[in-house]
Amino acid sequence: MTAALQPVRLINGAEEPAALVAIIMMSLKRIFEEANGTDPMKAMSAILSLYDLKMLCLGQDPAYTDECRGCFGNNRKRLLDLSLVEGEETGPLRVNRQIRNIVDSALNVDMSTFSVTLDDPVDRDGLHPPGGSLE
Repeated sequence: MTAALQPVRLINGAEEPAALVAIIMMSLKRIFEEANGTDPMKAMSAILSLYDLKMLCLGQDPAYTDECRGCFGNNRKRLLDLSLVEGEETGPLRVNRQIRNIVDSALNVDMSTFSVTLDDPVDRDGLHPPGGSLE
């Protein structure tokens, strides 16, 4: 098996293909760079996009689990365009299990301070037990 297809253990204990982790991280970094940019409106929109994605991944808020009514402005389109979610311009959005696991391990959003951190999702120290997953 090639290295790209080899699974890597994530911080949440799930295992996902290394190539998929790299691709999803590129998409997250693209939004993250906007969140740390100099244009305050673009930065706020990017922070809200990351918040919306995190909420969709957690799947606990009905505003996000039905039709992403909670998604702010053009965030729905941004997340669809980056293939971080599946769905149409209207109706329910879905986040597949692998993307949920990567987002869960990499993205931390604190809306009380409008702070977003994007961390390496891979458990490089082997400190996290296997088998974790956001189902």
